[in-house]
Formats: sequence, structure tokens, C-alpha cells
Amino acid sequence: MRRHGQEKPPPDCRRDDASLDYRIDGTDRIVAVGESWLRFAAANGAPSLTREAVVGQSLWDFVAGRETREIWTALLGRVRAGRRIARLPFRCDGPAVRRFLTVEVSARDDGAVEIATRLLREEVRPPVQLLDPEAERSSEILRLCSWCKRVETPEQGWLETEAAIEVLDLFGRRQVPKVSHGMCLDCEGRTLEDLGD
Repeated sequence: MRRHGQEKPPPDCRRDDASLDYRIDGTDRIVAVGESWLRFAAANGAPSLTREAVVGQSLWDFVAGRETREIWTALLGRVRAGRRIARLPFRCDGPAVRRFLTVEVSARDDGAVEIATRLLREEVRPPVQLLDPEAERSSEILRLCSWCKRVETPEQGWLETEAAIEVLDLFGRRQVPKVSHGMCLDCEGRTLEDLGD
């Protein structure tokens, strides 16, 4: 997660912080965060996101992109309606690794919702400057799918990061584009279908 309006790639997920747990209340305010969530923030460029800074804030302050907000709205609506626990796969890529995770969302009797993220597997890859939160950025903006981490290209649609970098001729640039977040049509359709069963 990241604060709405920031144009940075998603933070790297660390293997020892693969379980990121937090809880929101019935009004979608964050009421508790696990120690692993705090370690994750501190280790990945957001040391200001301490427990004191996060608890009491709205979940929606940390969810960027219209499509992603729609998916989270559907997730929360589903679990609060008393349906089974919702589990969805997603990616959390760092500059030198692809990480495949699952998020589990479950409601409590008091209207609160527990959210837990688990690491499934990871794949090492050559470093990708576009996903480096410390990389120097130009004014150009690219859209990154919040769920599968593909990049939107004008001519060929949503491509894996390395393919998009080649198509967009981003190799060797001193500055790489800023990254905004959304959701590709494949992930949006598949996720909404999963929520509907």
C-alpha cells in the first residue's frame, strides 16, 4: 500500500516480512497493524508509517487507483455480508525480484475486517530501474497494474515489466517515468469474477 497521490513504485516485499497483517474497523479506519507490517514499512522507504501515524487513518488513504479501490470495495462488501473468507492472488515486485502473494480478507462480528498477506513464492530477476523506489524520475507517467505488476503500453496493452521497458525504449535512461497505479482489464475481470462465486 502507499499514500494516495505519491508517484512511486510499490515498495519491495521482504521474505522475513511476508506476513503483513492489519485490521480496519466498520468505518474502514485502520485500528491495528502487526509488527511485520511496521517492519515492512520501515525497510521499504516509508519509515514515517509508524503505528502512531497509521492507526486511526482511513484505509482509503493508502489505496491508489480507481480500479483498485473498486476491488477493495467489493472485497470488503463481500466479507461484511457474511460470505466466506475472500482470498486473492497478487504480485509485489521489487527491483530484483518477483513476489507472488495472496491476500486474505475476513470479517469479524463487530464489523471489523482482518487483512493478512502471505508470500507464496519469489523469483529473482536482473534489477529493473523502473521499480527502484530510489530511481530518478522524469515527468512522464506509466500505469502499473496493482495486482499483476504489468505495465500499460500505448501500442501493445499491458506487458510484463521487462517487455514494457523494451517496447517503450526505457533502457539506459538517466531518468525513468513515474509510476501510477491502476488495474489491467484481465486482473479486474478475473478478480471480480472470483468475488462473485
